[in-house]
Amino acid sequence: AHISLHTMPGYSAPESLRLVGHIALQPVVILVDGGSTHNFIQEHLVRQLVLSPRPTAPLCVLSLCGANLVLGVQWLESLGPLC
Repeated sequence: AHISLHTMPGYSAPESLRLVGHIALQPVVILVDGGSTHNFIQEHLVRQLVLSPRPTAPLCVLSLCGANLVLGVQWLESLGPLC
């Protein structure tokens, strides 16, 4: 798994898009990032929204900062072809 530098505050690139959205009326900063291979969410947001994540193999990455949620290539591919 790869998370790009675009998740750092103040860093921007053409392949990333930072948005403010809402999940269950909770404001969140969403980074749509073509430089990240997977999707990531801050642990505190998982607890706050009472989400039930699926167990996966342990993945050690740096804590997210600058975004509450990163939607990477994994999510982008789920959209299908974009014309």
